[in-house]
Amino acid sequence: MTKLKTILGAGVLAAAGVAGIAAAGVTAEQAARLGADLTPMGAEKAGNAAGTIPAWTGGIKSAADAGAPGFKPGGHHPDPYGNDKPLYKIDASNMSKYAAQLTAGHKALLGPMGTGGLVVREGVDVAAWREGGTGGDSSSPVQPEGYPYYLEGGTPNAVGLAGLGAGARWVLEKGPAAIGAHERGLAARFATALAASAKITIAACPAEGMPDSAADGSPVRSDIGLVSFTVAGYQPAEVAAVLDETFGIAMRAGLHCAPYVHRRRGLFPGGTVRASAGPFTTPAEIDEAAAAVLEIAKS
Repeated sequence: MTKLKTILGAGVLAAAGVAGIAAAGVTAEQAARLGADLTPMGAEKAGNAAGTIPAWTGGIKSAADAGAPGFKPGGHHPDPYGNDKPLYKIDASNMSKYAAQLTAGHKALLGPMGTGGLVVREGVDVAAWREGGTGGDSSSPVQPEGYPYYLEGGTPNAVGLAGLGAGARWVLEKGPAAIGAHERGLAARFATALAASAKITIAACPAEGMPDSAADGSPVRSDIGLVSFTVAGYQPAEVAAVLDETFGIAMRAGLHCAPYVHRRRGLFPGGTVRASAGPFTTPAEIDEAAAAVLEIAKS
């Protein structure tokens, strides 16, 4: 475990050091420190004051150092830490003892995969090795440059995967066809109710909820329990805010991570309001939501 901490600690700092060299260059004074108080990659050699990160002493120099003297290039790499034992275990009962070493996410979620922190010194430009999503800015086709969003892609959502497994078992038990029919039926019910107002334009809905004037290709047919719409005189974000604050109803507004689709449909940059029916949504809830949107449209 000690070796592992050394490698991990040095690796993170080394990556930061390399990125800094690439972005800002290296002074003669900094270069002179390589191999002295810094590792050849530019990380600090010394351990930390608490002793939890030991000093770097050169790392593993050969297969024999890793406990595999018979290793041949091209073979499966041996695990040099296979015999290491955990130094301590952190759980809810002793979390306060290690509070200084834990992030807010660790404390709230007990350290699932994807929760952690990265300390980068000022002036270092760390490159993202993978990108995905837009960090909350659906209008941008690329990853935002600001932290932490720039580095958020790449780590699997372990908590989400566990929830997905439980959800998949439930869906298989109930039957995807039955759930889909339930959701589409409720979405069609919602779209049909909204069609009563000339101020509401349906952008997408199930076929069963399409108005008679849909022959021109608008709205787009949705094969899931979803209705996307706009209300004349209001920005989608305003409609969603009124639904939330006045009626206690949650609907999403904006571009829904699909800026190009909205641009093509003439709905950029405001987007639409999106209502979704789920497997536990009831007809009464759909009617209540439709009544709230119709009331907004009348005002």
